[in-house]
Amino acid sequence: GPRGVHALEFASYTLDLSPQLGTVAVGARAPEVEERSLRATLALAQQPQTQKAQAAELYAEVANRLTWPLLPFSLVALAAGALLHPPKRKQSSLRGVVLAASLGVVLIGGQFGGLVLVQGGALWGLYFMACWPILFLGVAYGVWVYGQR
Repeated sequence: GPRGVHALEFASYTLDLSPQLGTVAVGARAPEVEERSLRATLALAQQPQTQKAQAAELYAEVANRLTWPLLPFSLVALAAGALLHPPKRKQSSLRGVVLAASLGVVLIGGQFGGLVLVQGGALWGLYFMACWPILFLGVAYGVWVYGQR
């Protein structure tokens, strides 16, 4: 068989392209919002020298990190409601599945809407993001029960 290189090992992986590109290499950069820890993000948002727009973005990131993991519970509740509720006679379960999928899209869209509100500076959107999945499930359950009668 053909002989070839099976492994390459380098002492350093740094490659400086600035001479070829005609630019000056930049120094260390500040970490992005997503790269900071939750505690560091919240601390930076509460500092007095932080601009209002940047603080809103930081609060939005904190709210997103705290509420996003709760969404799967709401989505599972929607799916369970659609699949475990027996359909009426001569009615397929497709209607329930399509309704649950549509409500899931609305649920996730509402969460993104709350995130956009907070990023825009409306800090009341933090409360919306925290209450949205529970409120949505309550309304969806009410609509579901009312629609079954």
